[in-house]
This record gives sequence, structure tokens and C-alpha cells, in this order.
Amino acid sequence: MCDNRSWAKLVHKKNRISFYNENQIKILSTYLIELNFNKYVRFRHEVLALELADDYEQTGRWKLRARNLDTMEIFEDIYDGVMVCTGHHGTISMPMFPGQEQFKGRIIHTHSLKHSKGFDDENVVVVGIDYVSYVIGIVVIIPLLIWAIVELNEFRTKQQCKRQNLPYARVPAWNFVALFGKRFDMVISDTIRKHGKVFGFNMWNHLNISIADPELAQIVCNREFTKFANHHNMAVSDPVWDNFLFVLKDEDWKRLRAIISPTFSTGKLRQVKPCLDDAIKLMAKNLDEKISKNPVFNMKEIIGAFTMDSIIQISMGIKIDSIHDPNNLIIQNASKLFGQGMSFTELTIFALATAFPNFVKLLGFRFQPEAMKFLANISKEMIEKKREEIKIRSKPQKASNFIELILEVEQEQKQVLEQSGKPFKYVNNDELIAQCITFFTAGYDTTSSIILIAIYLLASNPDKQEKLHQSIIDTIEKLAKQRDGDCDDPYELITFDSLNNFEYLNAVLNESMRSLTSVFVIDRVATEDVRLETSDKKIWFDVRKGDIIRIPPIDLHNDPENFHDPEKFIPERFLAENATKPFNKMAFMPFGSGPRKCVAASLALLEAKMALVHLFRMYRYSLDPKTKLDYYVIIDSLIPKDIILRVDKR
Repeated sequence: MCDNRSWAKLVHKKNRISFYNENQIKILSTYLIELNFNKYVRFRHEVLALELADDYEQTGRWKLRARNLDTMEIFEDIYDGVMVCTGHHGTISMPMFPGQEQFKGRIIHTHSLKHSKGFDDENVVVVGIDYVSYVIGIVVIIPLLIWAIVELNEFRTKQQCKRQNLPYARVPAWNFVALFGKRFDMVISDTIRKHGKVFGFNMWNHLNISIADPELAQIVCNREFTKFANHHNMAVSDPVWDNFLFVLKDEDWKRLRAIISPTFSTGKLRQVKPCLDDAIKLMAKNLDEKISKNPVFNMKEIIGAFTMDSIIQISMGIKIDSIHDPNNLIIQNASKLFGQGMSFTELTIFALATAFPNFVKLLGFRFQPEAMKFLANISKEMIEKKREEIKIRSKPQKASNFIELILEVEQEQKQVLEQSGKPFKYVNNDELIAQCITFFTAGYDTTSSIILIAIYLLASNPDKQEKLHQSIIDTIEKLAKQRDGDCDDPYELITFDSLNNFEYLNAVLNESMRSLTSVFVIDRVATEDVRLETSDKKIWFDVRKGDIIRIPPIDLHNDPENFHDPEKFIPERFLAENATKPFNKMAFMPFGSGPRKCVAASLALLEAKMALVHLFRMYRYSLDPKTKLDYYVIIDSLIPKDIILRVDKR
């Protein structure tokens, strides 16, 4: 093809440079429009046959038979000439210049230049034609520059580890691991086996310290919490994101946590139990419909729908049926934020947001901006509506959803502080909207993962499943007797308080969270220098301000020093009667530990227990040849993909 600037009759504009390949389509489009040639171009046509025309010997013409892909009409046309375009040359075509044989350097075609290998540690001058020299320079120089920066950072990290008495390990950034379809938690587990329970590594120009020792993990999360109060900074240009509780730091986090935390107290959670009953009854109805059509199906559809329905009703007080109303705008937008793997673009943004947060803010990057905007707007409408309702109420009413609970706690704290003469700062709309969306995202993925993993493990261990079913039936019968036979409705008998009577269910839930932990890392950032050491002094190291602590619950939960036979599913280890084989309680961290532990853990457990008690009361689950457990990796969590099971009604 000719140089773009010399195409016949097409005037080259001053602001045009020699174009790179990805801009060729723009030039072609301009060419067609400016020369009024586009009327001859036919898009969306399939060539069926190309033959010599009947008068080819006299005229040299060709007959073309083609199909219009929009109308499916087949037609024939006669052409004076045919040009077959095959794209780039399949073989190298090397130009020859006078005196070329006298050049002592290396003459390479760009077709053969795929990387900078062979030019390491060399000074390179690139002589090329037109923009090709720029491309060669980029291919050779940029990778070398990146390699040099990476190696320099690794060297500095290695020296820093030596000064702080830390073993050094080389670990790839989680974003790159995810791009190649690997799981970062497995990379860390392999590194722990090679380098021990504590080691340092570089990630995005920060020293990261992996701690798989339960005592040290608890010291970071509890005893020395004031020195490790914040998560690693990860910023985007979004006011909602900036107000997520897990993003906030120091006093901002402390103030908002003080208001949000009571929302998940025992007393408040009792008030949302009716919402859960509605969602569970709907789940049972949808499950029966599925079984009647085909007992083998994707269990994630049912559990995902239940979690979505319950989360939306608990957070906003809106009743939906996501299985029968998939086009609901709330469902469509909420679904974009969770339950799936991360795209290449999202991985890239997360990598930049982790390494260069201020740069990302400056460029205005956001995650799922349309979905975030929709949910922010609907949350804002609900918040303003509830605030107005509270103002005009003649007498207080008990809250029944998350927004009402927060506003209720806010009013309670305001009264306490006013009586003590202390100032009170309201939760502003941006902060409240952010917590509603956090409630959506964290609540959905966490709860649905806990339930799905428990069902999968029990389907894989039918003896444990039958034991759970029988224990549920026995407990419900005991609860009915305690009510003097006045009630036999399981939904009324199974209350917030009576859930504590389901001891084996609680043990199953804990063992499920231990066996297949969904959160694979807990991170903290040091706000000051501190020395960490175990009580026996066998492990000690220094932490500097700005160092990132990474605690891997998966490795704590699967360490035989913490749990005997960790590869086996043994719910009995969590029963009180099993004191003869105790486990290391410091190592059990499914929701984190300390003041920065997941604030909604109690709600997630309530949802999971309520769902599981009815799912195993009424149904039996078994593996199918299609059954397999695989995960999406979303930031620091493992989200189960589709889980195909056979489900039978008891």
C-alpha cells in the first residue's frame, strides 16, 4: 500500500502525521467520504462465488455472486477487475539500497522484531523509514526501561528486607497474575511454602509483608491496631468510592464506623428478619419451579437471586423477584458491580489505582460509572424520602431496612451527644449513598459465596448433609414443644434468637468458611514504625511507616499447625464437645479481626443461617458429572462461578 499521504486526489491535512496501523480505518473512511466513493462500497456482504464472465476472452471481465447479509438476497454482478486483499505480507520483503553492504550494523525487518531480547545492556541507535523507527524504538527501549525500573525496585526491596530482618521473596503483582488467568492466593501460598510464614516482597513500589502466623496477625489487627488502622490506599475519581467505609481512613473512618456499626447490632438485626423470611419463601418457590422442570441446574442462579432480592429489600425496603423480573433496572445495574470476573480494563484501572492513586484521580478513572450513578441516584431518592418521613412522623416507628436503620442510629446518637453537650456531625448524603452501595456489593458477594460453598461442600459430603438435615428437624421439633404446640410454622419458629439452637448448622457454616475462604487477603498499612515479634521471640522483624501488611486467611485456615486434617471437611471441630482436638482460634479469620473487621459480618451470617436452615430442611443436594468448583477473582475475594448440582425435594 502507498504511504497514506500520497493517496491519489486526497489532500494531506497539516495536522496529520504518518499514521500508525490502528488509524488506517480512519484514513480509509476519510478517503471514501471526501472522494464520494462510499456509494460504491458494500458492507455486510458475503462473497459466494467468483468466476470468469461469459465474455472473459473478449473483455477480461469477472462474474461475482454474493449475498446481502441484511436481506439475505443473493445476486450477481459483472466487474472489469478483481483485487484480492490479504492484509499484511505473510513473508518478509526487504528493501535494498545502494551501499547497504558497507553498513556494519544489524539490518532487521520489523516483522522479526517482537521484543527487546538481544539488545540488553547495549546502546542502540535505530535508523528506520518513516514511523517505523519510532515503533522499533518503542519495542526496544520501553521494555528495557520498564525492566530496569522493576529490577531497581526489587533490589531496593531486597535491601530493605535485609535491614528489617525479613526474608525476601520475588512475587508478581496480583494484577499481572490475574491477567494470565492465575490466582494470586495460590502464588502467595506457594511462596509461603518456600520462604516461610513471614516474608517481604515488592508490589507496586511498596514493601509488602506477608504474615501467615496467627499470633502476629492478631497483634496487627488488635493489640497494635492504632498503628495499623488503615487499608492500603486505592483511589479513583468518584465521590461515592471515596466514601466507602473500607476506603476511609483515620478519623473519617472512626466517625462513620461509630454510626454504621450499631446498625448491625443484635437488636437492629431482629428488625430485618421479616425481610429475610419474604426472600426465603420466594427462593423456595423458585427452587420448586426449577426442580419440576429439571432437577439438575446451576445453583448459583437460585442463591444469587435470593441474595439479590434480600439485599435490595433489606437495604432499601424494595421487594423484587430477580428470577422473574431480570429486566428490573435495579437488578441490571446492581449485577454489573458484582458476581463476575474483572475485565482487562478493570484490572488495569485497579493496578493504576493501587500504584498511582493520585494519578488515577487526576485522569478521572471510575469503575462501572453508569451502574454506580444509577444506584447512587436511587439511593439518594430513598434517603431523602426516609428523612422527610422521619421529620413528619408523630411517633417513632421501628426501622425495617438498612437506610432506616442508619437514620435511626443517627438520631439516637444525636440525642446522646446533645445531652452530654458534645457536637454531633450528621452522615451526609454522599457518605450514606456510599454505604448503601457498599452494602450491595460486599453484602451480595460475601453472602452468596458463603451459602454456595456450604451447599457444595455438603453435596460433596452426603453423610454430613444428612446429619445437618436431621439436626435441623430435631431442633425445630424442640422449638415447637417449647411453644406448647401452639405453632408448627418453621418460619415463625426459626427466629433471630432461636438460630443459636442450631449448633450443627453453626459448625457447618464455620467449617465451610474455613475450608474454602472467599476473602484471600486482609491488608493493613503501618502508620508508624513498630517492631513485631511472637511471644516466644522466634519470629521478629521491623515494620516501617508505609509498609503494607498482608494477612492470608486461606493459608491460616489450611495450616495443619492451626487445624488438624485441614484438607478434610469436619464441621465437628467447631462443636463445644470437640474440646479434645482444639484448633487455634487466633487463626480463624473469615471476616478479618479487630476493629476493622467486616462491619456487616453479623448480617451476612444471619442471611446464610436463615437460608441454609430452610434449604437443608426441605431439599437434598448431590453432585452431578458437570459439577465443578471454580472462582472469579475480584480484588481480594474469590467468587464461585456456576455450580451445577442435582436438587431433590425431601
